[in-house]
Amino acid sequence: MSFPKRTYKRPSQVGRDLTLGFIDHCSLGTTGVISTVGAFGSNEHMQRLCGDATIEAVRAAKDAGTERFVFISESRVGRHIPTWAPLYGYFNGKERAEAAVRAHFPKTGVSLRPGFVYGTRRVHVNNTDLFLPLQLVGAPLSFAARQLGPVSAVLSRVPVLGGELLATCPVGALAKAAVLSAIAPVHCDVLDTANIIALGDSFHETVGA
Repeated sequence: MSFPKRTYKRPSQVGRDLTLGFIDHCSLGTTGVISTVGAFGSNEHMQRLCGDATIEAVRAAKDAGTERFVFISESRVGRHIPTWAPLYGYFNGKERAEAAVRAHFPKTGVSLRPGFVYGTRRVHVNNTDLFLPLQLVGAPLSFAARQLGPVSAVLSRVPVLGGELLATCPVGALAKAAVLSAIAPVHCDVLDTANIIALGDSFHETVGA
């Protein structure tokens, strides 16, 4: 998979970049594209960043002859989210983006659906980079959902809570699954957290083969 060197752009710049042909430029010469674009805010902002930005990237990748497209979606995509819900734009935007991936890359497009992704997160506040150790929250949740035997089985059946616990995903596994999906066929075009973790576990074996 080829990744031409590009200048990093913050999410707030994506809207301007779309009009300037930045995404078309980034797609040239690639064999695989991974879209991680997403943001919170007003419904309009979330529709644009979680949906329109990736839809435009899908179009550009298809036009550039890119072989594979991978989209980092969300575990609740596909469920009924009412239009009045505060995060409707977030989920509907990602649902529209998934539809674009399926339409333009029907055999080589993959949507990954993690829930809460944990690891060290960098946020930019007042010209300062802050590092948030989300694994302090996510790792115990994931452990409770998967490693406590009968207790985990009971927790997984609790409405709403059980699904969210099972969907928690380590960022390392997500990154590995995204890369593998972008360089070779995987067994499904939509992967939940369990499949993401399983695929991530095969990373070194697959890449080193």
